[in-house]
This record gives sequence, structure tokens and C-alpha cells, in this order.
Amino acid sequence: MLVDSLWKIAGILLCVILLFIVPIKMNFARQDRILDQVVRNQVTVFSEQARELGYISDEMLKGFRSTLSATGLEYDISIEHLSKRFASDSAGNIKAYYDGTYEEDITDYIEGGNDYPLRVGDFIFVEVRSRSETKTQSMNHLFGLPGGPGIYYKSGGIVRYGNG
Repeated sequence: MLVDSLWKIAGILLCVILLFIVPIKMNFARQDRILDQVVRNQVTVFSEQARELGYISDEMLKGFRSTLSATGLEYDISIEHLSKRFASDSAGNIKAYYDGTYEEDITDYIEGGNDYPLRVGDFIFVEVRSRSETKTQSMNHLFGLPGGPGIYYKSGGIVRYGNG
């Protein structure tokens, strides 16, 4: 009789898992894939725009951040601009190196009322990493499972058009 009761309890638990928890988890996973695709598209569009136009404007940056914040998650956004420079060493040889400008300096320049200029041949990289947990990660933590990867994407490359 006790064995029958245990089987009934196990059956009820299995039904609850299969009828409620699994579909919710699948729905959360689908939402995470959609969020990942939105972030991937926005990072690609923003970096391509900067590479094609040769500058980063205030409207571009605000639109980018606005679209990312509309996903409901918090993100760490990193923008890196590498500009090629030349210098001679003590032997008189000319060496090429890349001088980096990063997120804080770029946004300070843009907030000063100017478009941030990029030159032909420079490199620009945009990296976005989710700071908050997705719904799937939260649900996994609830059941003691590993959280899984967050949303991360990096895009960029060489500036094709610019002011130099």
C-alpha cells in the first residue's frame, strides 16, 4: 500500500514536471534565443554603421543603447577604437603601432556635442556582454543547475570610409 502511494506521488510529480516546468523552460530558452539574435543584430548594425560612415554620432549611440535596454536586460558595452600610428625608434627605423581609445573617452567626446571621428584603416570593435541573468539562467539556478552562458557578442573590423 505504501509502495502504491509512492508511485502515485512520483507520477503526479512527473506530470507536473512534464506539463508545466518543461514547457516553461522551453519558452524561456526560445526567448533567450530571440534576445541573443536582437543583441547580435544590433551590435553588427552599429559596428557596420560606424565602419561605413567613418564616425559615431550621438544618435547612433543612443539608438544602440536604447534598443539594447528594450530587451529588459542590463549590458556591459565596450567600444574600442584602434588608430594606426607611426614612430621611429632609437635606430631610426619607423615602427607602426595602434593607439587605443575606449568607451569612456569616446562617449565623453560625443557628449561634448561632436561626432567621434574614425579614419580609413582604423579598427573599431563593439562588445556587448549581459550583466543580468536571462530567464533560462534564473530558472536553472532555481533548480540548482548551472546557469549557462549569458548573452555575449563582439563585432567590428577595419573602417572603410572616414575622414583620413
